[in-house]
Amino acid sequence: MLKCILLLAILFLCYGNNQLIAQPNYDLYAVLLKDKKGTSFSVFQPQAYLSAAALERRAIQGISINEQDLPIPPAYLIAIANQGVEITQSSKWLNLVLIYTTDKEQLATIANLPFVENILPVGQHRAIRPYKQYTKRLEVDSSQFVANYYGHAAFQIEQMQGDFLHQLGYRGQEIEVAIADGGFSNAYRTGVFDSVYQSNRLWGTKDFVDGDDWVYQNSTHGTGVWSTMAANTPQMMVGTAPASNYYLLRTEDTQNELPVEEIHWVIAMEYADSVGVDVVNSSLGYSVYRDKSKSYTYADMNGKNTWISQGAAIATQKGMLLVNAAGNDGKKEWKYLFAPSDVTDVLTVGAVDSGQQKADFSGWGPTADGRLKPDVVALGVSTVLTSIVTYGVAYGDGTSYASPVLCGLVASLKSAFPLHHHAAIRQAIKESGHLHSQPNTGIGYGVPNFEKAYFILQKSILAVQESGNKIVPFFDKQFTILLQQQKVNDIDIQIKNPFGKVVFSQQTIGKQLPMQKINLSLEHLPKGCYILQLNLDNKIQYFQLFKN
Repeated sequence: MLKCILLLAILFLCYGNNQLIAQPNYDLYAVLLKDKKGTSFSVFQPQAYLSAAALERRAIQGISINEQDLPIPPAYLIAIANQGVEITQSSKWLNLVLIYTTDKEQLATIANLPFVENILPVGQHRAIRPYKQYTKRLEVDSSQFVANYYGHAAFQIEQMQGDFLHQLGYRGQEIEVAIADGGFSNAYRTGVFDSVYQSNRLWGTKDFVDGDDWVYQNSTHGTGVWSTMAANTPQMMVGTAPASNYYLLRTEDTQNELPVEEIHWVIAMEYADSVGVDVVNSSLGYSVYRDKSKSYTYADMNGKNTWISQGAAIATQKGMLLVNAAGNDGKKEWKYLFAPSDVTDVLTVGAVDSGQQKADFSGWGPTADGRLKPDVVALGVSTVLTSIVTYGVAYGDGTSYASPVLCGLVASLKSAFPLHHHAAIRQAIKESGHLHSQPNTGIGYGVPNFEKAYFILQKSILAVQESGNKIVPFFDKQFTILLQQQKVNDIDIQIKNPFGKVVFSQQTIGKQLPMQKINLSLEHLPKGCYILQLNLDNKIQYFQLFKN
């Protein structure tokens, strides 16, 4: 799925003295604009082009509205369309318009419009293809059920301690996740996704290649990717974010390798941003093109040169958590990661096997400008996926699958910390990696430990276990007691000042669950040292706490 793509910076269409040089097979062009002057949109009225969810995400992440957010000026679109060409799409972040035409005179006329900077050939026009919607359901093969709740997918979750988040109740709920891929064939009738459809958690589908909303054809790759996150069939396969809301976006043309795919991807990110998506998985990347003269070089993997990397950088600046596969050319001539996994704030994911050893195909870092990549790794060898052939599970290799396995846990972690800045979440994930103290250019910071990442983000927490405890005793306004592997009936909490005076008390009825979380509001307490007395079914423990 990770494909090669043409270097747009050296595309062979240029306008100089109104001379046009173009390959005859191109009929889809990118019209690059100089500015957004005369627009009817305003940064002071973003509700006209951004959803309430998108504005809320910006507010939480401390992000202001700027000119990048403004749609292409309608007057520019009208002027271009008046030349007789068909406008297919436009990108506000890249400030370009995609047009379809076979008339070179029309191109020359558009090139001379005062607001046009350049015109580049990017692809071949694709009409909407007819599709058939099947009614037969692909029922789950119950013969593949096993005793484990997560079914065959248990290891790829437990390798990163993702089950810890799920046991706390964080399964990606109230988090909007977008998946950019090449197609999601038969996903709508595949049993592992039943809970998504039945609970109305598929919030949107868009095909940016064919120009419609039907994404359920062309490739099963996206179906497998989505299943690692959203599957919810206990005893056969449960994904890493089974409670999230999803958008399925097709940006990859599996029948061609043309530069327009980069633009489709960026436009898809604009769409995801506008509807309020929080987390994105992209198991796509671009480097070497079939025509070697049009390929990228390693020097281009600097996070800036490619259109897709420019778009990815903007997407992270708009407050989306972007997770991208590192690529599968680790043992090929190219060897390195792909764009847009070269972007600084993109969480780039490589692949390891069950023994935490780098998969030989996983793309290498660093970036061309010397930054450490990949950031982290997940299981990408024999990753468990849904199968539309056996109606059960299948196994796949690739960073394409390591990325969504990890991305689902990113969504689950975000559901635990919906108000945290995304930079802090990314950093906590990297800090939790098993190679955090000695990262390398093969697997970055290593396999993340999402239990550890949770504790890094939830600094004011006391984790009490039957076999011992882990203490992070500093707190500010809130303090959390986490009871691990303890089923208790009565919980009595007292906090005393250094003189033994009780300054806080709370009685709670315990739950017969292996994981219980008790939140305490301690804003009224002054800064200083305190003693926590915790009585669990008449077994008393003491802990020293400090309020900052």
